[in-house]
Amino acid sequence: MTNNYWGPGATINSSVPTSSTFNFEPRLTEPTDIASLSRPTVNETVKSTILDKILVSGTKDANGNLIINGETVIPWDNEVTWSYNLPLTLGDNKFTIVSRDRTGNSSQEIEFTITRLENKFVPTPTINSFKLTTSEATQVLSGGKDINTAIIINGQEVVPLNNETTWQATVALHYGRNTFSIVARSAVGYESDPLSITIERPDTKGEATIAAEKAAAAGVPVDEALTKKLAGYILLQVESKGEAWYVNPLDGQRYFLAGPTNAFNLMRQFGLGVKHSVITAKTIDPKLKGRILIDTEDSGKAYYVHPRTSQLYYLGRPADALAVMRQVGLGISNKDLRKIKLAQ
Repeated sequence: MTNNYWGPGATINSSVPTSSTFNFEPRLTEPTDIASLSRPTVNETVKSTILDKILVSGTKDANGNLIINGETVIPWDNEVTWSYNLPLTLGDNKFTIVSRDRTGNSSQEIEFTITRLENKFVPTPTINSFKLTTSEATQVLSGGKDINTAIIINGQEVVPLNNETTWQATVALHYGRNTFSIVARSAVGYESDPLSITIERPDTKGEATIAAEKAAAAGVPVDEALTKKLAGYILLQVESKGEAWYVNPLDGQRYFLAGPTNAFNLMRQFGLGVKHSVITAKTIDPKLKGRILIDTEDSGKAYYVHPRTSQLYYLGRPADALAVMRQVGLGISNKDLRKIKLAQ
């Protein structure tokens, strides 16, 4: 007969002599686990997060430990609850939890997944005190930033991605107003809101150059034929470190282009507003050669029309204006330059 005297989980075989129904000795056949471990539980938790760690908790049997993905994170104790900070990597993090007692008996497994999302928010970098006005050609900027970010100034990476919380970079200053947009960029390309600053570098060079040219050109007669021939050109003073001048075709006078910002602002000042169709036309009206065209139907973008080829050059930023000057400038001697009237 079968008897459950030993309780659930045990099987007993007993033989009852035919002469008696009371005198018998029960014996345990094959040993089995007297007590099994309950499957641990996990309290409700998030399915996704931007954090690199998350606290999870749940229940377990008092005589069991807790093993997550093969690693014991809670040793054997008498507690029936547990908690643990799970480290998370970017993407899906799959976890398998099991409990085991001191004799090696294991519970059933429980599985769940938590997805770590990329944190799109990148804190705006900070900046330490700096000179708002300086006569120097460069200035060192520094400040604070979040870890695992790079520093981008005016679209160019000046501090590579690193784990530091401070940054430092040297910026070049041209004459006039220098505006810098500073952002932090994460490893996957998310950017912070920009931090904008302005540094003024007085154009003492421009004033001095114009004064020197005025003195040098004093008494030199204007060459009307030469002026007409060079109208609309950007001239590079080859005997004076390549100083740049623009000959305005409207008044026949030359204007000094002291630096990127000065050149950019001055050339836009002479701009002529036109429709977008003029900019995109296959041929340019000869009357527009050497002029600065402002596309009134496309955010006021400015273009320089080369006086000989009629090719358009985009003047996107001050640096672009300077690049155009160097690219299309025509070399001229001091003697010939001073035959063109100097703008007052």
